[in-house]
Amino acid sequence: MKLYELNNFLYETFKDYLLLEDYLKNGLEIEGEEEINKVLFSVSFNKNVAEYAIKNTFDAIITHHGIFGRSFIDFTGNYTKKIRDILKNNISLFSFHLPLDKHRTIGNNASLASTLNFEIIDEIDVGYICLNNNKLNIKEICSKIYDEIDKKIKLTLIKKCDFLINKNINHYMFSGFNVLLNNDDIPKKIAIISGGVSENSIKSAIINKCDLFITGELKLHISDLCFETGLNYIALGHYYSEIFGVLNLKDLIENKFNLNCEFLNDENLL
Repeated sequence: MKLYELNNFLYETFKDYLLLEDYLKNGLEIEGEEEINKVLFSVSFNKNVAEYAIKNTFDAIITHHGIFGRSFIDFTGNYTKKIRDILKNNISLFSFHLPLDKHRTIGNNASLASTLNFEIIDEIDVGYICLNNNKLNIKEICSKIYDEIDKKIKLTLIKKCDFLINKNINHYMFSGFNVLLNNDDIPKKIAIISGGVSENSIKSAIINKCDLFITGELKLHISDLCFETGLNYIALGHYYSEIFGVLNLKDLIENKFNLNCEFLNDENLL
């Protein structure tokens, strides 16, 4: 297919989310070869991904984390080599950051809710507030998420194990994920925001009387706030909370077009 056809399809897929204020240019960031036959998908655009795309002659890369920064003239420092290399090899780069978090059907947060059979009832930041109608406890929630991720990418860096880390702050590992377990109640209302999380988002979850917050990163000041307010908190890891959208987008494009598509699992615990 032609580059403009892929670009148009991606625009149509995300057009309802492209006005979100973001830290990168969502869509086509680098224009490469006109003819697209092989597309590489990854969570992030980095040195490993660029080198893999070049070595395996991909025509385009589609990522969740692309080239961050509001100024797209200043390609200096660490960006210089990887951008120069994919330009020299005529590889296009597409990125969809917050739109791929918020997308209601293929996005990261909607996918987490679907994995758990949660009912989405409201929005929070680029995520959702959900109801736990099946009455899953927190261990079961972690187990289901682990199993779904493992089915998609075959986890190698985290193991499905449960143990107490620090009883002073109720810090546990459930299925290899960081959990602040402030009570044993089955959560009724859950906030889900993949990736990083802001203090405003946590405060919104508290105001909305959520029992559990599911996100990517574990942050000290937010863990303190959860401990102080009794909000249960699951940190899946930034990478693991954001594989769903890219994989869903890969499946969507693979099923619609005659393209050779591959997901590169550049697994990252951080």
